[in-house]
Amino acid sequence: MVLLNYVTFVTLGGIMWYIKLLEQHPESFKYRDLKANDLLFNEEDICNEIGIVIKGQLVISTITYLEKEETINIINENEVFGDLLLFSSNHLYLGNVTATKKSKVALINKNKLFKKKKVWRQVGLSWKTVECCCLQASPTILYFNK
Repeated sequence: MVLLNYVTFVTLGGIMWYIKLLEQHPESFKYRDLKANDLLFNEEDICNEIGIVIKGQLVISTITYLEKEETINIINENEVFGDLLLFSSNHLYLGNVTATKKSKVALINKNKLFKKKKVWRQVGLSWKTVECCCLQASPTILYFNK
């Protein structure tokens, strides 16, 4: 049995799970095609979805009190965003999420994500463990039955 906390799962193994979910259940996702400089989410929008950048690149940035643009994060192809916000106590985007070039993004709603228990089991996770982990604000331990 391997012990990992939730943050480690999301950053190291989570992308593989989300990609597997996308491949096996593409109908569960909604897709957005973006041109360069298109806005996907505004700062302080509520995060209700997890996103995967299929093609292109997104940037999360904010304008400071001194009117300077600060980059919070750059999200490249095959990277996930929104997962930590979705399962935290503060669900608000910290900046505007914008495409830096032509991009395609897959988004899955939190409710649809919880309906995919079978896929969680396919990657060796106990659904009860995952469900408890996802509903708490603090990092939680996941047990991989390998």
